[in-house]
Amino acid sequence: MVPPMTNTTTEKGAKSTAAATKDEAAFDRAEFSRLFSRVRSECSSVVLDAEKKRPLFSKDGASAVAKRDAVLKALESFIEMVDSAKREA
Repeated sequence: MVPPMTNTTTEKGAKSTAAATKDEAAFDRAEFSRLFSRVRSECSSVVLDAEKKRPLFSKDGASAVAKRDAVLKALESFIEMVDSAKREA
């Protein structure tokens, strides 16, 4: 498993991304919240696109609906995986 990435500030103020050490690997609730918000935003855009007569991210309405259905199936699979991990722990 790859260690999580953290943003650090260098001497001149520029941000760089480096692998977190075990001391820095504490759970970051803000990062979790940002990630969850991004998932919600991306899924919402796919669902809204499927409702349009002329979708932006697909060639036609049928392929937009197929993408929406694929996203929903992936989310259901992810939820099942999280649920099973929760039960195992």
